[in-house]
Amino acid sequence: MPKESTLADLIARVLEANIGIKCSPERMVAAVNEEYQTHDQVLLAGDIVALIPPVSGG
Repeated sequence: MPKESTLADLIARVLEANIGIKCSPERMVAAVNEEYQTHDQVLLAGDIVALIPPVSGG
């Protein structure tokens, strides 16, 4: 990712590269370095990102 990229930028790139993921970017939850973050979080080199799509079920 380019310098000053945000979680929103990363989520958009992941969804573009994986068209099989049927999720709107706004509904994706994300954690950076094991802490939940908002989509405007700026990413730094070495950050570990977890993307959590919405799930449902019983």
